[in-house]
Amino acid sequence: MPKRIPEDALTAIQEAIRLRPEGADLPAIANALKSAVPKRTLQYRLKYLVDARRVVKVGDDRWAKYLLP
Repeated sequence: MPKRIPEDALTAIQEAIRLRPEGADLPAIANALKSAVPKRTLQYRLKYLVDARRVVKVGDDRWAKYLLP
């Protein structure tokens, strides 16, 4: 069974995205978070948020930006 992602970690990512209404890329989100999160962990959490429709992904791979719905 996969580990649960803490809700406060997901909320922190959403707040980091909210700071950039034009869309936030992965490095901008990582820099806005108070605690350092490994890149792969952040990518996994962003995918979880996109799948849960809590965040919208625009673009692919390196050029992806994340927006709030």
